[in-house]
Amino acid sequence: MVNKGDLLYVIEPSSFEAQVASANASVAQANAALKKAQLDYNRGKNLLPKGSISQSEFDALTASRLSAEAELKAANAQLNLAEVNLSYTQIRAPFSGRISDTKASIGDLVSPQSGVLTTLVSLDPIQTAFSISERERLALGMDRVSGDGGEDGSNIVVKVILENGEYLDGEGKLDFLGNRINTNTGTIAMRAIIDNPEQRLLPGQHIRVELMERESIDVVVVPRRAVQTDLEGDFVMVITEGNVAERRNVSLGRQIEEGVIITSGLSANDKVISQGLQRVRNGVPVRLQEQQEAGNE
Repeated sequence: MVNKGDLLYVIEPSSFEAQVASANASVAQANAALKKAQLDYNRGKNLLPKGSISQSEFDALTASRLSAEAELKAANAQLNLAEVNLSYTQIRAPFSGRISDTKASIGDLVSPQSGVLTTLVSLDPIQTAFSISERERLALGMDRVSGDGGEDGSNIVVKVILENGEYLDGEGKLDFLGNRINTNTGTIAMRAIIDNPEQRLLPGQHIRVELMERESIDVVVVPRRAVQTDLEGDFVMVITEGNVAERRNVSLGRQIEEGVIITSGLSANDKVISQGLQRVRNGVPVRLQEQQEAGNE
């Protein structure tokens, strides 16, 4: 484990240190030249009203002062460049995380063609990438989420399920939402940032992500086998007064473990037929079986 700012590698700095020293000398020389040019300019400014020097001579002194100022700025720029180059000889950790084995040893010649020196990964927090379908996006209201980790995404709970079926402690926060639907898969890319203090998650690890609304709401759910589809759309058969079967056109929401959510067309008190649908017709009386009899069947 390394912390942000820890020194990882040092590239031989002697030549870069010499460049910084040379740039410092150039700055000192430019400062001296500017000081002399400023003194000459001030003397000329006092002598010009007395007629001791001509206007052209004073103009030359002015130009010398401006040139000296420009030379000083150029020298400072070269010094900044030399210091930046020198700073590149020290490679420090850009963030805290776990480092891999090194690909370079002391004394090796390194260059941009040398490849990766080592790999550093952030473990706490850690990011997980996943995708959801367009229907799930609309059902969860993702079209109103900016996806930058802000407060507008706080009503969406992100839970991580490990390969052994355990839930990871804590919740994640959405910090990225794609800007287009993948035409091949019909999904949109998303990403969540998750606290990982115990480092149970590692880069490349396969997990399951569970998204849910923070505040639960009551919905009507029926078994998936109770839903039928024809040219008019999705429908279910319900039992009305007098044990008569009646067709109800419904709108489907997302599918969950208990069944499929009905967004419209049913109320909580409706009795839905889920067995023997091949013998049920609209407007035809039906005979209800007792629970025990149905169980034996």
